[in-house]
Amino acid sequence: MKQRLKRTRFFRAYQKMSITWKIRFGMLAISLFILLSFMGVSIQYTYTNMLDSSLNSAKRNLTFSKNNLDNLLAIVENYSVILLSDEVIQETLDVKKEPSSSELSQNEILMRKRINAITSSFKSISAVLMYDSFGNIYDTGVTLLPKESDVSLVPQDLPQWTITEPAPYYIAVPGATIRPHVISYTRNIYSYLTGRYIGKVRIFMEEAYVSKTYSQSLSDQEELYMISGDNKTISTPDPSLLYTDSQFTVSELEKSEGHLSFKNKEILYEPYQRMNSFLVYVLPRDTIYAKIYRMIWYMFVAGSLLICLCILISSYISRSLTSPLSSLTQAVKNVQLGNWNARVKTDAQDEIGILGENFNRMLEELENRTDKLIQEQKSKRQFQLEFLNQQINPHFLYNTLDNVCALAELGQTEELFELVNNLTSFYRGVLSKGKIVIPLSQEIQLAANYLNIMEIRYHYTFTYEFHVPPEFSENTALKLTLQPLLENAIYHGFETHQKGGIIRLSLRPLSSCIILILEDNGKGISREDLSALMKNASQEGTKKGFGIRNVHERIQLYYGSSYGLKIYSGSQKGTRILLKLPRRRYLEEPRQETSSQGKEDKH
Repeated sequence: MKQRLKRTRFFRAYQKMSITWKIRFGMLAISLFILLSFMGVSIQYTYTNMLDSSLNSAKRNLTFSKNNLDNLLAIVENYSVILLSDEVIQETLDVKKEPSSSELSQNEILMRKRINAITSSFKSISAVLMYDSFGNIYDTGVTLLPKESDVSLVPQDLPQWTITEPAPYYIAVPGATIRPHVISYTRNIYSYLTGRYIGKVRIFMEEAYVSKTYSQSLSDQEELYMISGDNKTISTPDPSLLYTDSQFTVSELEKSEGHLSFKNKEILYEPYQRMNSFLVYVLPRDTIYAKIYRMIWYMFVAGSLLICLCILISSYISRSLTSPLSSLTQAVKNVQLGNWNARVKTDAQDEIGILGENFNRMLEELENRTDKLIQEQKSKRQFQLEFLNQQINPHFLYNTLDNVCALAELGQTEELFELVNNLTSFYRGVLSKGKIVIPLSQEIQLAANYLNIMEIRYHYTFTYEFHVPPEFSENTALKLTLQPLLENAIYHGFETHQKGGIIRLSLRPLSSCIILILEDNGKGISREDLSALMKNASQEGTKKGFGIRNVHERIQLYYGSSYGLKIYSGSQKGTRILLKLPRRRYLEEPRQETSSQGKEDKH
């Protein structure tokens, strides 16, 4: 009963509040609820994502490290191939009787020089030992242990890698002589003449260099090491852990299928068959927790600022709520009085602000439609005049007649006949009884006549190919759509007129339209020129490229704004133009469509 009374008092107090305080209270309550809910969900979601991201990153690092190790061992294996196939080494080892002491001394010097000459370019090789079939050892200048001379001379079937072990030799370092920990690769040597076993080669790398190679991508808190099948650490960036027992057994790793959670660590591993061992990657969870704690702190700070901001915004909204309404009412009255320049001035982003923006947009749209209708009428007249100019095109005619005279003077009657024949066919098609729309086949024939003329004029410096399926020959097309595009390709794309120019025309049918694809391998159009090329032809200062823009705007004026040209080009990359036309059969007297809306033809 008391709780119900408290709720009643609360609702009564809320109803008595002003709109300003209702907005402030409501926004504060909503902000707190959203903030707390967001923090709870974000912390859980972020932890999961960070853990997954860290594990994925660890997997990538583990794969990267394994690849680095594979590359390193592959290089050593390649060097072994070079050594066992070297001609000097083959001649020294491929003997049937044991060399005398003097011959052995000479062979040791010769082999040492030869081995060092081959392996000196790869600094990761610590030493190379070679054994002939009589038990003699040839080294690269290291001090061998006595037991090294007792190496088994029984040939092994396959090359093999040996896990980390103390080296069978000493090396000199500044101020001391040390016995490094090494990983070795052993391979038999056979005579390339007879195939007879003649010795072995062992290539050694220091474990410190190997561990540095596969662990170079680790952060400070991450660990990566290699353990053997008997749970011994055989390679690690920390020398103090070498040969110690691993904290994870091989059986535990094999059961975990590549991922093991252990105390406050995430363990990932991959088997490494080359050395019969495992690469183990250790990722501490503390690094993830540290990121979570930082994120929570930032969220609390941001939440406090958000609450303060909500209070300020609610105060501003409550004060400015009625101002846009007054502005909108006054603008409506001005429009009623005939003032079309009336606008609503408001910075609000609520429903009232949206209403004001839509009101302004409506007035602008009305003005734009009126201007567009006027501009379309002007453009239509301009395009009609340009169409007549293209029909006449005196410069093209004069230049072609000059070529006719030149061919006549040179007595090249065959080319003269072809030129005049194509010129006659071209202008007969241009006239076409005054028609604006013609079948696609006639438009392609006009293009072919034009290109034949230009081929003769420019001494066959370019060729052309048309690939248009015959079933689309009766599709509708605007007359002289292709000629300005071809003219642009010849005059600008092939402006140097070097041999090798190619122009290709093909057609790609779609369900409701066809795409004519015109390509050339000319010099192309730069990004700046291409951007300016398709600007409105009616704008001042955009006369360059008017022919291409004229084609685009004539197509849109006749068929609608969904059709026209798209140009793809780049400097020294050729040009590719796509002409989108409706998939519509040509009729003898097609219905004229002058509306820019591009109504769909019923045919």
